[in-house]
Amino acid sequence: MLDRLFLEWRPSGAEIERLFRRVEEVLVAVHGMFPDLAAWENDWFAARMHESPFAIPIGEGPAQRAGR
Repeated sequence: MLDRLFLEWRPSGAEIERLFRRVEEVLVAVHGMFPDLAAWENDWFAARMHESPFAIPIGEGPAQRAGR
């Protein structure tokens, strides 16, 4: 889905910088509201959930992924 978005939207360097700054601001706020979040995130990565088979580029199937 994101690849399609970026085919249509070509953000400038300034727009990208603003987006990353905003992400950092929100991340700080969320971690303040949920102090255990960092531990939960670590557990999520330790469980390799960030490598979900559902989080692959469109058009890329298991066979292509296995060949990486």
